[in-house]
Amino acid sequence: MAPKHGLNGSSSSSNKRMKSESSEPGSMSSPAAVQEAMSFEIKIPLMNLDKKGKESKQNAELRALAEEHISPFQGFDAPEDELNYHYTVVPNTEWAAMRKYNNFIIQGDTYKNNQFVYVKGKTETGTQPRDFWIARILQVRAKDPQHVYALVAWMYWPEELPATAKAAGETSTSSGRRKYHGNSELIASNYLDVVDVLTFAGKIDVERFSEDLDDYAVSDPDPSKFYWRQTFCQATQRLSDLPVYCICNGHYNPDKREYEHICDNGDCQTLYHSECLVEDALIKRYHEEYPQNETATNGTKPKDKKNKNGKSKQKIYSKEFKGEFAHDQDEQSPPMIKITDKRSTPHTVTLQRVACPKCSTLFE
Repeated sequence: MAPKHGLNGSSSSSNKRMKSESSEPGSMSSPAAVQEAMSFEIKIPLMNLDKKGKESKQNAELRALAEEHISPFQGFDAPEDELNYHYTVVPNTEWAAMRKYNNFIIQGDTYKNNQFVYVKGKTETGTQPRDFWIARILQVRAKDPQHVYALVAWMYWPEELPATAKAAGETSTSSGRRKYHGNSELIASNYLDVVDVLTFAGKIDVERFSEDLDDYAVSDPDPSKFYWRQTFCQATQRLSDLPVYCICNGHYNPDKREYEHICDNGDCQTLYHSECLVEDALIKRYHEEYPQNETATNGTKPKDKKNKNGKSKQKIYSKEFKGEFAHDQDEQSPPMIKITDKRSTPHTVTLQRVACPKCSTLFE
């Protein structure tokens, strides 16, 4: 669903700020930069204190008033409680005095807890989804019809991810979108804020994408909706893992049909890139011819020269063989790899059945 109300028409401001070194200890910040202060702020008290340690008066007060956030999000292979923690809304007297509601109405639209919404404040004007922040409504409280506030958990556009956000195995210090992020993808987080509901600009359909295999292919998300599959933890700055595919351990981008092959073995069903299957066949062919030669894990010579990224420039088989999928085969024939032997003059060509690199099942 597209943004409905636009960015204009509200004097209220949200407090969606980038996490910065100037943030107070125990305060929670969120994806973008806005200078104006919020009426309410999220504080994170220390709950599990060392019995020998001395607790500050401020932490004791915050801990006594803390509520537990049970996150509705769980990343792939992530601990069930990874995004859960205790928080305190301050000033708490005003927050606690307000009445809780399950729904409310803005310009004729009914909003409910657990719905996803567009939030104004990212730019001065805008009509496209990325002109807005996205959040999930967790709780609504009101002092009166003119003062209605929502506790929200922020969703991140991939471009909003800070450089501190890291998934397992990531070493890059760059921020933002990864190559596996789709155009309609959001990242769920446990960054909380309290915002005035007049900053809401409409509802947005967001669903979880679980990458389930259906009929020997990954079932793609609904193209009419946005989706999330990865989580971002504010305490650890950890991006949750994603399923890995192929022998290159790549991730799935729903916008790209980059995994063209899948193992026919029902117990394996590994997805593969065409180029990775060709490379695997060429490495195996090379070792059949030169069993005494060593190969690095990426199919290169261990002592070969490396480029700026630390990767070897030359594959171990590059001087002897080249390969590609045979595209002139009958549709009823199993997939074949055409291997050209460059050692002979003229070059000789052989066709080879494609075998799964993990379980050795021949592709049909």
